[in-house]
Amino acid sequence: MAACAVLIGYFPSCLSTIASHGKFSTSSSPSSSSSSINHHSSSHSLHWLQLKVSLMLWFANMRVPKSYFTHFYITGIMLSLWLLVNNNKSEHTMALCLFLLHLSRRLYECLHITIYGDSKIHIAGYIAGILHYVLVPISIARNYQSTNASLTLKVSSIAMFIIANIMQFQFHYILYLTKLKMKSNHRPMASDGTNGSSGIIYGFINGSNDGHNYPLPKGIGFDSVCCPHYTAEIIIYISLWMVDINNHTTALVSLWVVANLSVVANLQFQWYQERYRHELMAKRRHWRRLIPGGW
Repeated sequence: MAACAVLIGYFPSCLSTIASHGKFSTSSSPSSSSSSINHHSSSHSLHWLQLKVSLMLWFANMRVPKSYFTHFYITGIMLSLWLLVNNNKSEHTMALCLFLLHLSRRLYECLHITIYGDSKIHIAGYIAGILHYVLVPISIARNYQSTNASLTLKVSSIAMFIIANIMQFQFHYILYLTKLKMKSNHRPMASDGTNGSSGIIYGFINGSNDGHNYPLPKGIGFDSVCCPHYTAEIIIYISLWMVDINNHTTALVSLWVVANLSVVANLQFQWYQERYRHELMAKRRHWRRLIPGGW
């Protein structure tokens, strides 16, 4: 923990590079890091600190195409199918089937209504994404507590899950049309490609475009909040947990999704405010991050 604290103190630019997203990404500069060290280190310590900085900058620039998002959903689908075949609890079967439906929809979106451009994702974000879609189906299938949820709660949860998926698809399609229009108008594309729904994964970074011409999305949902697709994602995971209400591991997964997407939504909200302050004040004075009329 002490080592982590030291790294965070000395190398915030590296960490922000790993965690930043397309439109609001930052880049790391070896010269700036080295110059700050020159003022605080002896010549011997300077050598090792410069080596550490070089290694961290090398790691911060390890990127893969954002089209690798498809790997997340393929991994989740394959594991969910395997767990379904080897599962004999009805509550878990229902939750796994719902999650499989969600994964299949997201894979379809990635293949057919996503414009990636030259967007990249950091290797740490890629690894985190694979782990997420491995651990979620396992957390659903390996809960050994019996579920005493009422039929009304289960039916309500399933209905909420389906509605949230339909709405999220609509939000993603709006983003797709927005970027398609921007591309047809020969304007530079924002580096984060499209839907980013599953902003569950950190690590998007800029390609050759800086995203300054990224338009303000308009339409159902986007007129009220900055990231309605993230709101839908949160509802999807909460409803998934409610189907198997006694599964505490799935509850923790839902909390992780809420925390993660809240952070990303706040970053996007700040980005839009910096670039569209006058338009937001004039036409979307009550625009929020995730919750209409709330936060």
